[in-house]
Amino acid sequence: MKLRPIFALAFVSMLGLPLLALAQGSAVAIPNPIACDSIACLFIGVMKLILGALGLFGLVMFIWGGVMWMSSGGNEERIKKGRETLVWASLGIVVILGSWVVLRFILKTVSTATQ
Repeated sequence: MKLRPIFALAFVSMLGLPLLALAQGSAVAIPNPIACDSIACLFIGVMKLILGALGLFGLVMFIWGGVMWMSSGGNEERIKKGRETLVWASLGIVVILGSWVVLRFILKTVSTATQ
């Protein structure tokens, strides 16, 4: 029971130590981990990340459809399922690329209009 006040005192003193370091008068500079200076730049980065992840998912599904088709062993149901996966994955990749083109066009138009 006597250890509880000692641990409380140690915890409170650990919370106060950073304040003593700041009292030295030197400024602490925290580097910006985000390489963007504006919301538009951040939006572009996030959209590139999302579209890249979706493109990767579309590619994985395309490969999975091909593997399903090739490993069907003549089973008509698996051939049909593999073919449908290939078709829908291809359509998804086309939609993702189309959205990337539209987004790039809109962002270039907006960026040239604001300059």
